[in-house]
Amino acid sequence: FSFGLPVISTDGYSAPELVEDGVRGYVVKNYLSLFDEKFLPWVRTKDEAHQFYNALIHPPQDYIDRLARRIGQLIEEREPRLAMGENAYESVTKGMFSPNRRRECMKEVYTQALL
Repeated sequence: FSFGLPVISTDGYSAPELVEDGVRGYVVKNYLSLFDEKFLPWVRTKDEAHQFYNALIHPPQDYIDRLARRIGQLIEEREPRLAMGENAYESVTKGMFSPNRRRECMKEVYTQALL
């Protein structure tokens, strides 16, 4: 974001909230997660770890196609790419990820904690 470039990310963890599909980049549906539906790690044995790493090494074709489509869009569609890059840069200089906003949030946290 700080270089004014849009980001392509998967939908894991907080990435969708950070990127906002079509705002500061694109979010692609992931095919694999380390966590189950209760947000607990499902990899607990050596066999499960081997299964997980094997899946990482060999992503399904539809996942590769989704990534390639989004990469192609950023390459070919100049206006959306520039707009997403501007949004990304603004978010870290003046917006919700800026140092000023971070200080405001921290001040609020400490103020609430001391009440």
